[in-house]
Order: sequence, then C-alpha cells, then structure tokens
Amino acid sequence: MGIAAETSLTASILVYFVIASAFILWKRLHGQKSSEIGQPARSSDEEENPHGESSDTQDRDAGRARPFRLKRTLLVGILLVTVVTIAEATVRGLQLGGFMKDADDAYDHILNLSADFHDSKTTSYVWSAMYQARSTVGLIHDVAFSIGPSVIDLIAGFVVLYALFGDYMGLLILATIVIFLWLTTNAISPRADLYRKHADCFYDEYLQMLDSTQNWYTVSEFNQIPYEKEQFHTKGQAIQDISIAIWWYNEQGSAVRYSLMTLAFAAACCLAAVQIARHEQKVGAFVTLTSYWAQLTGPLSQLVGEINNASEKLVRAERLLVLLEKTPKVQDNETAEPLKFAGGEVEFDNVYFSYDGTRQASEGISFRAPAGSTTALVGETGGGKSTILKLLFRFYDPQQGRVLIDGQDVRKLQLRSFRKHIGWVPQDAVPFNKTVLDNVRYSDLDLDADRVEQACRDAALHDKIMTFTRKYQETVGERGIKMSGGERQRLAIARAILKAPDILLLDEATSAVDSITEAQIQVSLEKLGKLKTTFVIAHRLSTIMKADQILVIEKGKLVERGNHNELIKINGVYRKLWDSQLKLQQAGFAAF
Repeated sequence: MGIAAETSLTASILVYFVIASAFILWKRLHGQKSSEIGQPARSSDEEENPHGESSDTQDRDAGRARPFRLKRTLLVGILLVTVVTIAEATVRGLQLGGFMKDADDAYDHILNLSADFHDSKTTSYVWSAMYQARSTVGLIHDVAFSIGPSVIDLIAGFVVLYALFGDYMGLLILATIVIFLWLTTNAISPRADLYRKHADCFYDEYLQMLDSTQNWYTVSEFNQIPYEKEQFHTKGQAIQDISIAIWWYNEQGSAVRYSLMTLAFAAACCLAAVQIARHEQKVGAFVTLTSYWAQLTGPLSQLVGEINNASEKLVRAERLLVLLEKTPKVQDNETAEPLKFAGGEVEFDNVYFSYDGTRQASEGISFRAPAGSTTALVGETGGGKSTILKLLFRFYDPQQGRVLIDGQDVRKLQLRSFRKHIGWVPQDAVPFNKTVLDNVRYSDLDLDADRVEQACRDAALHDKIMTFTRKYQETVGERGIKMSGGERQRLAIARAILKAPDILLLDEATSAVDSITEAQIQVSLEKLGKLKTTFVIAHRLSTIMKADQILVIEKGKLVERGNHNELIKINGVYRKLWDSQLKLQQAGFAAF
C-alpha cells in the first residue's frame, strides 16, 4: 500500500502539471488565432486602450507573457515532483533502515535473554512473532504518503464547498466526516480481536508445520503422516474461517459507512438545488458540488483503509512486544568486574536453587574443588547434577548462597570474562546447520584447518569425518541430523579441546559412544583436563574412579563426598550404585 500511495502521489502531481501546461499552451494558441482574426477591428481595440497603446504592442506583451507562464508552470511541476521523489526515497530509506534496526534490536534482545526463557520458549512462537511484526516499520511511511495527502485533499474539498455553498453545507460536511470517522474508530477494537485470532491461527499452523517436519522420523516411525496432514489442514481451515470473518466484518462496516456518504450526498444535492432555485447559485455550482464531493469521499476511504491497516500491523506487533518486555534474569550488573583468574578453584557455598520456585533442584549444596582437581558428580537421573554445572556456568543464579571462582562471586563478574575460561561438553550436543569445520572451530572462527583436524583426531572423530563426501566441508544438517549422537558428542569434545579452557565441564560427554571409542576419548580428556579444574557427570562409575573427589547428589542434596575408595567403604548410596552396575555387567557377560 505504501508503494502504491507514493507512486500515485507523484503521478498525480505530474499529471496535474502536464494538464496545466497543456491548458496554458492551448490558451496561447487560441489567443494567437483570436488576435489574427480580430486584426481588422483595430479601432475597437484602440477604444478600449485608454493609454493609447496599440493592440500590436499588447499582443506582443501577451505573447511574451504566455511562454513565461508555461515555463514557470513546468518548472514548478518539475520542482514539486523532484521534492516528492526525494521525500519518498528518504522515507523509504528510513523505513528500510528502521526495519533493519528493529530486527537487529529484537534479535539482540532475544539472544540476551537468560536460560530460563530459552529453556521454556517455543522457537516457532519467537520467530513467527518477529516475522509478523516486520510490517510495523511501514507505519511512518503510510502516514507520510497516504494519510497526510488524504487529509490535505479532505481539507481542500471542505474549504471549496464551504466557501461556495455556505454554513449549512459546511455543517453537513463536518457532521458527515465526524460520524464517518466515529464509525471507523468504533470498529477498531472488534476488528483487532479478529486480527488477534488470525495471528493465533497463523501461529498454530506455523507450529504444526515446524513441529511435524522437525520430527519427521518420529512421524514416519508411528505411521502418523496422515494424522499430521489432517492437523495441518485443520489449522489452515481455521485461518481461512477467520479470514472470511474479517472480510465479512469489513464489508459490513463499509456498507454502513457508504450508506452514510450516500445519504449525505443526497442531502448536499438538495441543499444545492434549493440555493439554485432561489438564484443564490448558478446551475454550474451543482457540477462543482459533484466534482468536489469525490474529493471528500476518496480521502475518507483512504483514511479508513490506513486506520484499518495500522490497527492490523499493531496487533501483529503485540507478540513481539511481549517478548521485548521480558528482561534477562542473568546479566552483568553495573559494577561487574573481569575475573581475576588464579588457578580455577571453585566453591559452592550453601547454594539453594529452584527452577519453578517450588521444587528445590539444589538444596544447601556446599563443596570446594581445588584448582586443577577433578570432581565427579554421580546420582540418580534428575537428581540435580546438571543443575550444579549450569549454576557454575551461570546459566542461572542461585536464590540463596554463592558460587565462587577463585574466591570471586560469579554474580559480580562480567559474564564474558569468566565464561571464556570455562569449556562445556553437554550430553546432547546440538551443532549448527553448517560445515563440520565451522562447527568445530566455533569458539574461534579464524583457527586454521590443521588445528581443527588435530582436535578431531584427539576426539576420535577425524577418521569418521574423512568418510564424509565433502570431508570437513560437509554440512551436518539441521540440529546435526546427519551425524549420530556419538559423533555429535565427539564434535563437542573437539570444540572444547580447541577452546582450551581452564575449567572443564563434562556432562555425560561419552554416554553415546561405544566402549572402544570411549577409551580413546578418555585418554584425550585426561590430557585436556590435566592441570585444569574438571567437573564430570557420569553414570558409568568406572570412568570416574580416578577423580579427586566424588559428590553423590540425591534429590538436590549432597549426601556423600569422598574419593572412590572412601565411598566404597562407607557402604552408602555410592556403594549401592557401584554394586548395581557390577551386577548388571556380570549379568551381561553371563548372557553373552
């Protein structure tokens, strides 16, 4: 609509001045012919010339004036078209620049939000909200090149008719405009509700499409492709139904508004007819009324369209505004300082944390991991082991207690300053849809291929990469779909090797690999973790027997602490886990 408005505005000005120029040229030619025909009647011209100037002199002056008026009109037209074109280009540039800035700001804000948001977000909701809100950047442009000119035309039409037909006509027109705009604004709220329902239906359809395509293997495994097709069709039908409802509501509003305009036009014609009958106006005034009435109805229709358009755009921006109102719970405070690294000693001091404010994920956790030591975390699934690593990396802040690195509270440190010292190998590593090379060297995209290759060798991944069609230039697919779980884990280990952190966090880093590969990776991890503060979460207790200390976590509490030999002697939770794994291994060997 914005492009059409600005184009029509320029075209209108251009056409107007072409017509004006043609009219002046026609008058000039007509004047010349009249002068030639009237030359014999010079005596009458002389009678009309009180100063005694000859008609030839007057004709020459008029002839010189007409080309001047023609040139002046053309120059003014060219000047106005140029000004409008420059204004259009300026506003269009501001619009595109505003769009880019708004998109950048929204993207920056979403990435700066904390883990509590990203752990609970729906990706389709976030990006559909950003997509639907893009149209709002054209509001200023629409005001400048659609609403503004319409208001000017409306005022001009009112002034002409008021000046020609008097107070009653002016009162009639004002009443019509007020009622017309009242009907329009009164319909904004119900229409906005319909637009919200349309946005909800669009989101549901987008979520259905994204969810089913991302989980295509699961859909195929359970033979649910027909079901997913039917679900998508249902979502699409909902969009169609609400679109028809919006169209019908708009048509009803248009019928009421244009009925009002028809009645007002009939009243204006009656008023003009009365004035003509009373000889207060000439018959030609009626033609003027019909001509200028269109200058009232056109701008009013344009205003209604722009108001409806603006309300729809603002509704589409509501979801994004909800996102922008969210604030990160974990961020640098004003007095945050860089980490003063002094070896990498880690301490948890009476730490309490809950994800939902109800169930405690960490309850009174206190321990100290000396610099360069290895600390293993064991316990039942969901007991709170990964939460400890998240608190250390400061994905979350504890509700009570402190997490310290070299005696410094991480909440008082700049995030970037201490996170660069920490390397994380998650249990479920998710690579980008990029090449293997770019995924491995993500911590430093300027690293050369030789260092990347060596890191992959250390992570027992190089040989597998060389079987790919494009080797290190192979794209791994969305969420690494082209790689197995073990390959994704080894890719994450290679990343950590290249980052060369001072504190290493391993969350089930070898859970998805076979025993032979695990043995190779363990050797690399021992080299990587040498002289580094290392935290290891493992369910296979045989992999953490050499740890300097083992922390047994149960229901968010630290129930046992010591090395392997000490905990075996206690005959507590760790001993039960150890005996259980031994029995499973023996049963497996017996079955084999």
